[in-house]
Amino acid sequence: MSHASYSWPHWLGATRIDDASLGAAYEATPAAQRAALKTGLALGHMHFGQSLGTVFTRRSDRHLGFWQQEQRMPAHWALVCISPSYSAAARLAAACLPALLADVPLLGVACVGGKPQPSALVCLELCGVEDIFALEIDAGIKLLQSLPSNRGRLVLLHSGELTQLAHLARDLRIPCFEEAAPPRLLLKDPAAFDAALLDFAHGSPVPAAPTEGTTDETTMADAVYMVKPSLATPTDGPSTAATLPPLVLTPGCEGFWLHQGLTADFFTLVQRSFGPLPLPPLYL
Repeated sequence: MSHASYSWPHWLGATRIDDASLGAAYEATPAAQRAALKTGLALGHMHFGQSLGTVFTRRSDRHLGFWQQEQRMPAHWALVCISPSYSAAARLAAACLPALLADVPLLGVACVGGKPQPSALVCLELCGVEDIFALEIDAGIKLLQSLPSNRGRLVLLHSGELTQLAHLARDLRIPCFEEAAPPRLLLKDPAAFDAALLDFAHGSPVPAAPTEGTTDETTMADAVYMVKPSLATPTDGPSTAATLPPLVLTPGCEGFWLHQGLTADFFTLVQRSFGPLPLPPLYL
């Protein structure tokens, strides 16, 4: 699986967001919000770790009479598409970070249908994403059709505006991760969290948990913000574990997010070969 060198189509340059817009968004964002996002990126780096890059493994089993080999390498390109209304800085960062840690050589973010929100721009500036575009849906379709589908990855962050691109990705067989609706969030300890940071992280206020009946509310949530998580132990049994949401975040983690199922592995290409012994000559 050779690593071909890809680049964005030449015409896409006319849609690139200029440095002045990025700088203005950065300066207009309060330092506390920028710091929260930096903390979230550092936590994400700890969680995912750095990719090993291109890895080749080979093994044989003389008792069974077979050999197998595997090569893992970063996807050659990745595109994160957002809608013009998308302003969840933490969730956008969580979509870009795994691709960055997987060492995808060509990573772009496209706002399809208009210009991106300032919170999206400051997020991308802090992430170090350099290829940022604002284009109409027809150009987005043209872009996806021009890229090698079996060597790339697509992420869509929207609330229904990019459904056409999701359908196209399926038709083109481009592996696609999609957030098509905001996650269900719950704030159990409002006094312990910075509401402004949560608004910045998710683009809207996080609803506070009701004072009664919180077990069902917690079970249905995608993430809960609380001071002291009630973590299950192996002896607690499945009933206790079933009440835990997929993500529990404590104070200081307002700028952090995890998309369930979106990891560096999503941005990794895997090629496997199998055969009977004896082994053929080693090749890459």
